[in-house]
Amino acid sequence: MLLQANLQQRIGISAAPAAAHASHAAPAGYGAGGAGGAAGAEDAGEEPWVQCDRCEAWRLVDQPYFDWLGQQGDNFTWFCEMRGFRCDDEE
Repeated sequence: MLLQANLQQRIGISAAPAAAHASHAAPAGYGAGGAGGAAGAEDAGEEPWVQCDRCEAWRLVDQPYFDWLGQQGDNFTWFCEMRGFRCDDEE
Protein backbone atom coordinates (compact mmCIF):
# COMPACT_ATOMS: atom_id res chain seq x y z
CA MET A 1 0.00 0.00 0.00
CA LEU A 2 1.52 3.30 -1.03
CA LEU A 3 0.31 5.96 1.34
CA GLN A 4 1.53 9.28 0.02
CA ALA A 5 2.20 9.42 -3.72
CA ASN A 6 -0.55 6.88 -4.42
CA LEU A 7 -2.70 7.62 -1.40
CA GLN A 8 -5.90 8.10 -3.36
CA GLN A 9 -5.45 4.75 -5.12
CA ARG A 10 -4.82 2.65 -2.00
CA ILE A 11 -6.47 4.12 1.06
CA GLY A 12 -9.67 6.10 1.32
CA ILE A 13 -12.80 7.05 3.15
CA SER A 14 -16.29 6.06 2.11
CA ALA A 15 -19.87 6.23 3.23
CA ALA A 16 -21.04 3.64 0.66
CA PRO A 17 -19.30 0.26 0.98
CA ALA A 18 -21.56 -1.45 -1.56
CA ALA A 19 -19.92 0.52 -4.38
CA ALA A 20 -16.64 -1.30 -3.81
CA HIS A 21 -17.95 -4.60 -5.11
CA ALA A 22 -17.81 -3.82 -8.81
CA SER A 23 -14.41 -4.39 -10.45
CA HIS A 24 -12.40 -3.47 -7.36
CA ALA A 25 -13.14 0.21 -7.82
CA ALA A 26 -12.74 2.45 -4.81
CA PRO A 27 -15.88 2.79 -2.69
CA ALA A 28 -18.16 5.70 -3.57
CA GLY A 29 -17.07 8.94 -1.94
CA TYR A 30 -13.46 7.75 -2.01
CA GLY A 31 -10.76 10.36 -2.19
CA ALA A 32 -12.13 12.39 0.68
CA GLY A 33 -9.27 11.50 2.93
CA GLY A 34 -6.43 9.21 3.61
CA ALA A 35 -4.01 9.86 6.41
CA GLY A 36 -4.54 13.62 6.27
CA GLY A 37 -8.31 13.48 5.90
CA ALA A 38 -9.06 10.55 8.15
CA ALA A 39 -9.44 12.65 11.29
CA GLY A 40 -12.41 14.48 9.80
CA ALA A 41 -14.02 11.27 8.59
CA GLU A 42 -15.68 10.53 11.92
CA ASP A 43 -17.37 13.94 11.90
CA ALA A 44 -18.76 13.33 8.42
CA GLY A 45 -20.06 9.85 9.27
CA GLU A 46 -17.76 8.23 6.71
CA GLU A 47 -15.94 4.93 7.14
CA PRO A 48 -12.23 4.15 6.58
CA TRP A 49 -11.39 1.66 3.82
CA VAL A 50 -8.08 0.16 2.75
CA GLN A 51 -7.24 -1.81 -0.39
CA CYS A 52 -5.30 -5.10 -0.37
CA ASP A 53 -2.15 -5.00 -2.49
CA ARG A 54 -2.58 -8.67 -3.45
CA CYS A 55 -6.25 -9.09 -4.38
CA GLU A 56 -7.22 -5.38 -4.64
CA ALA A 57 -10.31 -5.92 -2.46
CA TRP A 58 -11.44 -3.02 -0.30
CA ARG A 59 -11.72 -3.70 3.44
CA LEU A 60 -13.41 -1.65 6.12
CA VAL A 61 -11.06 -1.04 9.07
CA ASP A 62 -11.43 0.80 12.36
CA GLN A 63 -10.39 4.46 12.55
CA PRO A 64 -7.35 4.04 14.87
CA TYR A 65 -5.91 1.34 12.57
CA PHE A 66 -6.60 3.51 9.52
CA ASP A 67 -4.78 6.41 11.16
CA TRP A 68 -1.84 4.11 11.97
CA LEU A 69 -1.68 2.97 8.33
CA GLY A 70 -1.43 6.59 7.25
CA GLN A 71 1.80 6.91 9.26
CA GLN A 72 3.57 3.88 7.72
CA GLY A 73 5.15 5.56 4.70
CA ASP A 74 5.22 5.12 0.94
CA ASN A 75 6.54 1.57 0.71
CA PHE A 76 4.20 -0.07 3.21
CA THR A 77 2.36 -3.05 1.70
CA TRP A 78 -1.02 -4.05 3.10
CA PHE A 79 -2.67 -7.47 2.72
CA CYS A 80 -6.08 -8.72 3.83
CA GLU A 81 -4.64 -11.14 6.39
CA MET A 82 -3.00 -8.26 8.26
CA ARG A 83 -6.42 -7.44 9.69
CA GLY A 84 -8.09 -10.85 9.91
CA PHE A 85 -9.47 -11.04 6.36
CA ARG A 86 -8.63 -13.48 3.58
CA CYS A 87 -8.28 -12.48 -0.05
CA ASP A 88 -11.14 -14.80 -1.01
CA ASP A 89 -13.54 -13.18 1.50
CA GLU A 90 -16.29 -11.03 0.02
CA GLU A 91 -15.71 -7.30 0.05
